Amino acid sequence: MFLNQLPGRVLVHQQQSWLYFSGTAYLGMQHHPDFLNLIIEGLQRFGAHYGGSRLAPFTLNVYAEAEQRLAQWTGAEEALLTSSGTLAGQLAVQLLSQNYHCHFAPGVHPALLHQSAPANGSFSDWTYRMLELALKQHHPMALFSNALDPLFANVMDFSPFREWPSDTPLILVLDDSHGIGITGTNGAGIRSRLSLPPHVELLVIQSLGKAPGIPAGALTGSRQTIGHLRQSPLFGGASPPNPAFLHAFVQAANLYRDSLLSLQQRIRQFTDGLPVEAGFRYLPDYPVFYTPDQTFAERLKNKAILVSSFPYPTPADDAITRIVLNARHTADDIRLLLDAMAS
Repeated sequence: MFLNQLPGRVLVHQQQSWLYFSGTAYLGMQHHPDFLNLIIEGLQRFGAHYGGSRLAPFTLNVYAEAEQRLAQWTGAEEALLTSSGTLAGQLAVQLLSQNYHCHFAPGVHPALLHQSAPANGSFSDWTYRMLELALKQHHPMALFSNALDPLFANVMDFSPFREWPSDTPLILVLDDSHGIGITGTNGAGIRSRLSLPPHVELLVIQSLGKAPGIPAGALTGSRQTIGHLRQSPLFGGASPPNPAFLHAFVQAANLYRDSLLSLQQRIRQFTDGLPVEAGFRYLPDYPVFYTPDQTFAERLKNKAILVSSFPYPTPADDAITRIVLNARHTADDIRLLLDAMAS
């Protein structure tokens, strides 16, 4: 489908409307009227785009303001904004590969890959292999992983890293693009719900284009590591995020909080009405519901409901089928979805 507008709770194509349960705009910010007004306010203040380097002799205050806001929200010492989550991931890989032995977990997002392929097998087996390697070799290591699995609604268990040997330096790099804004304390993401020993450093990568609804990426971590990243030629040579959207991000704390509360209400309404025999896999308070049923999407499409279902990561792979809720859905939308699934 080639669309003339972004879908929200509804997708319109060729004068036909479907209820839409797909995408990654979990908080529905792309259609939030107050958020759109903040973007317009930012455009009027800063103009359409700023394409200069962040390392130029002058910069805009809004970059520092947005980085401070993100660091405070997530509980990190410091944050660094980039134009995309992919650039943020490649910044981390390029910096850490110079001084650390890098290893990539099964299923890790391509943004966090370098010259090596991700590991095979289960995530649990991989964590214990990394522990065994650390006990044997004692060289500095950087481990790259998704913070959670948004495709199959699986949680990643990082508890084995609590046993990481203190004489083996470790930076754990987690892609929290599908968690920031909707998981953890007040949507703060993985850092707010992860317990690691003091000698394990956590560097978090985020695409802010999903729940936060702005075209930007970010890294949050220690002041020292973020400082090194800030001096990278790759960072200095890349255009920064659009300042108008960062203006909206800084001003929108209350909008994010209220949208998260709305999303949690819809999730609870759906899970309360979802029969056990439906066979969906999902996480508590998370808006993604996976089903292995390859006929599910077509059956709902015939009832004017679209869910997420497409081959991934390549067109040759099997379709991954999920229901994705967002904060713009209404209670009536959820009732219609549950009724359609039951009939």
